[in-house]
Amino acid sequence: MTPAEKKFIEILQNSRVPPRKVMSIFRMLRTHIRAVGFDARDVTNLKSQENKKHRNKDVDELLTLFKDRQKRIPGFYYSLQTDEDGTVRSVFWTDAVGRSNYKVYGEYISFDTTFSTNVYDMPFAPIVGVDNHGKTILF
Repeated sequence: MTPAEKKFIEILQNSRVPPRKVMSIFRMLRTHIRAVGFDARDVTNLKSQENKKHRNKDVDELLTLFKDRQKRIPGFYYSLQTDEDGTVRSVFWTDAVGRSNYKVYGEYISFDTTFSTNVYDMPFAPIVGVDNHGKTILF
C-alpha cells in the first residue's frame, strides 16, 4: 500500500466503513480486482496496527484531558482506581454542576451499568436523577 492509500483507508475506517466495502471502493477506483495490491485482511490488519499504537496511550490522554479540565472548570473532580498491576479498573468524574444537581435532586438516583461497554469491557455507568420538571439530569 502506498502512503496515500493508507491514509484513504484510515479515513474510510474512521467513517466506520467495513473492510469489504473499502475493498469494493478500491476495486471501483481501479476498475479491476487484480489492480488492487492488497485484500480485506490487509485492511483489517492496518486498523489493528493503528489500534495497537494508541492502546497504551489512551489512559495518558484521558489523564491529560482530566488535568486540563480540572484547571479550566471549577469543581471538576476525577478519580481512577487501579489494580496491583497498575491497570485502570474504573474511572469516575463529575463537575460542579453535577454536584449541585446531586445536592438538590439526589433523593432518587439511577446507576445503570447495562448501558454500554468499551474495548476493555468496562461498562459506562452514568449516575442520573430526575429534576423537579421530570427531566433526566446527570450527576
